[in-house]
Amino acid sequence: MDATTHSDHRSDFHGRVEDDPLVRGRGRYIADAPLPNQAYAHFVRSPHAFARIVKVDVEAAAKAAGVVGVLTAADFAGIGSIGRLLVALATDTLPELAATARLVSVSRFNRCKSARMSAACW
Repeated sequence: MDATTHSDHRSDFHGRVEDDPLVRGRGRYIADAPLPNQAYAHFVRSPHAFARIVKVDVEAAAKAAGVVGVLTAADFAGIGSIGRLLVALATDTLPELAATARLVSVSRFNRCKSARMSAACW
């Protein structure tokens, strides 16, 4: 390939069209357009890496004001890998969400030092 047929890929780049409004403060986000009866979701993940979780208590969270739904990992059985997801919460308002997430209690059986040792924790 000689210099006349070689393409400099950097000169082919025409820029990203979404950047200008975002860097100028004119970006639109989903939070800017709330819908009627909209709920907000929060996913509680295990605070204990490589640990065997023996109990997740969502009773207090489920009874909290504004909560419209609480799902645990058991509710997601058969869906596939959910990683460290323990609880999915939904509330009427965003401020209630963080307070409700703190009501979820997680009990662990054992804590391993690494993923390599995790088999011994079970």
